[in-house]
Amino acid sequence: MVSLETIYAHFKSCGYQFTTDSRKIIPGGLFLALKGERFNGNAFASKALEEGASFVIVDEEAYMPKQGDERYLLVEDGLKTLQHLATLHRNSFKIPVIGVCGSNGKTTTKELIVAVLSQKYEVLFTEGNLNNHIGVPLTLLRLRNSHEVAVIEMGANHLQEIADLCEIACPTHGLITSIGLDHLEGYGSVENVAKSNEELFGFLKKTGGFAWINADDPYVYEMNAKGLEHSYYGKKQYFTGKILSQNLMGMTISLQKPGLLHPLMVDTQLAGQHNFQNILAAWAVGVTLGIEPEEIIAAFQGFQPKNNRSQILQQNGRTILLDAYNANPSSVEATLKFFLAVPGNGKAVILGDMFELGAFADQEHHRILEKALEQDGVKVIACGPCFDKAGGLFAHKNLRTFKDFDSLQQESLEVQNFIKACDQILIKGSRGMAMERIMEVLA
Repeated sequence: MVSLETIYAHFKSCGYQFTTDSRKIIPGGLFLALKGERFNGNAFASKALEEGASFVIVDEEAYMPKQGDERYLLVEDGLKTLQHLATLHRNSFKIPVIGVCGSNGKTTTKELIVAVLSQKYEVLFTEGNLNNHIGVPLTLLRLRNSHEVAVIEMGANHLQEIADLCEIACPTHGLITSIGLDHLEGYGSVENVAKSNEELFGFLKKTGGFAWINADDPYVYEMNAKGLEHSYYGKKQYFTGKILSQNLMGMTISLQKPGLLHPLMVDTQLAGQHNFQNILAAWAVGVTLGIEPEEIIAAFQGFQPKNNRSQILQQNGRTILLDAYNANPSSVEATLKFFLAVPGNGKAVILGDMFELGAFADQEHHRILEKALEQDGVKVIACGPCFDKAGGLFAHKNLRTFKDFDSLQQESLEVQNFIKACDQILIKGSRGMAMERIMEVLA
C-alpha cells in the first residue's frame, strides 16, 4: 500500500491537478478511483493513463497490472484516501476556513459571504452543492497559495456527518444558518437536525474557533456557546438591521452594529425575511474579517440570485419567483409567507414534492397545501406523488394536483388556462422534481 505522504508528494509533483471523474482526465494529473452503487472507478484506471494521467490511485488489487507499473498507486480505501489527502492539503494553509451549515439558506449565505469577502480577498468556495463527504474534500484540493480565505458549505442528513466534515475541512470559523424540517427521513426529528448542525460549534469549541450565531433562530440561539468565541446577528443583536421595503424584485434594507454612526442603506435583488437572515450572516462575517462598509454595500447591491435560487424572471408580462433548487417544509413555508404577503391579486403557487421526509411526508405535504390555499384567490398547482395524495383530501376550486411532471406537461393547456389571470407566480420544489421545467409549460 502506498502511504498518504507519497500520494501527496505525487499530487504536488502533478501541479495539484486532480480528478475523480474518468470523463475529465487532466493530462499530467492524478486520477483517484471512487466506487458507488452503480460504478467502480477502478475499472477506468488504465483508460485514465492512456488519456494522459501521470498516476492513478486504485483500491482493488484486481485492477493493478500484473507487471509492475509505478504509475499505479494502491490504497486500502479510495474515499478515505481522498478525505485524508484533502485534510493534509488543507492543513498546509494557515488561512481562515469558514464552515457553513444549516437547514435552509446554506448556499445563498455561502454565495453572499463569498461576494462580500471577494471585495478584499482571493476566496476558495464550494461550487454548486459539492457539500458532502466527497464534495468537501474535492473543494479543499483546489486550495492554492493565492487563496486567502475559504468558504466551505457542509450538508448532511444523518447525525455525525457534520462532525466528520469538520474533521476533513478543519474550519476555523463557522455559522449555522437555521434549523428546520429538512432530511427528516434520516434525522427522525427536528431536534436531531439541531443536534447534527451543532456538531460544527462543537468542533470550533474543541479547536478554539469562532462562530457567528443566528439569534433569530431559536434552535441556533439556544445552542451552548460557552467556551466558544462568538458574536450574534439578528434582531436587536450585535449585527442587526431592518427591511425598509420589499417586493418580488428585491428589498431595501438598513444594516447596523454598535460603533457604526449611520446605518448602511442597501438596495438588494433578494427579498423575504429568510434572505434577510442570509444577508445579516454575510454582513457579520464581512465586518469580522475586515471588509469595509462601502465594499459590503457594493457586494450586496451587485449580488444576483442564480441557479434556480430566489431568481426573479420576467415572462410574458408575468413576474416569476423561481426558487426550485431545493425544498423542505421550513423553506417552502418561509417562501410562501413572503410571496403571499407581497401586494398583488393575481397570484399562482406551483409546488413540487419535498423529498426525504420519511414518515412525515403525508402530514407535511398536506400542511403546505393548507398554507398555500390560506389566501383567497391564489391558484395552487402541486406536482408529485406526495402532493397528489395530499390534494385528494381537499375539495378546493383553486387547487390542481398532478402525480408527476409528465402528467402536468400533458395537461399544459389546462395549466395555462387555470393560471391565465395570474401575473405573479412562485415556483418551488425539491431538486429531484426539477420544477424549473414548468417555465416551458408557462411559455
